[in-house]
Amino acid sequence: MLGEGVTKMSKEDTYANLPDIWAKYLLGRYVSKPKRVEIPSKEQSSRSETGYQRRKRENRKLHFVSMATSQLVRTILDPKKNWFAALHKKTITERLRKYGLRYDDLFDPMECLDIKEALRRLPREIIDARNQRILRAMDLSMKHEYLPKDLQAQQTPFRSYLTDMLALVKRENAEREALGALPLQQRTLP
Repeated sequence: MLGEGVTKMSKEDTYANLPDIWAKYLLGRYVSKPKRVEIPSKEQSSRSETGYQRRKRENRKLHFVSMATSQLVRTILDPKKNWFAALHKKTITERLRKYGLRYDDLFDPMECLDIKEALRRLPREIIDARNQRILRAMDLSMKHEYLPKDLQAQQTPFRSYLTDMLALVKRENAEREALGALPLQQRTLP
């Protein structure tokens, strides 16, 4: 049974954004959300402070709260600073090594068009190696077996090949959206 404030993971949530889900959960529970500061009326405000100065002071308060929140999240999710995050990373590493996968192999191109585009831009050799790792992992899973220990030791689960290209695609989409251009890919439902 799920605790209060915890929801089931939706179809959109993947291993790739699990830390984001933790951040949303932790932020909602431990850090109070920034509250909008009530602007006093002209009668209540002092004559020396203008409206611009008042809004600037309030924005500084909100910026400080959001900055503290982001630092808290980074500290919680950093394996070097948090023992639980380090334990989680170690567990994920062990599980991926058992099947010979990399963390970037868990990204599903059918889930997000950005991932599909990033995979399309990668060289053919990298895509072939990815497909081979996934097929081998499915085969081992169906046989209820793991890779031999000597091959598990050679695996590098957190050696990334997709995240740089994915970040580039997301930056391009954000720039395109900021300029008001139409997106290149649009998903249509039948």
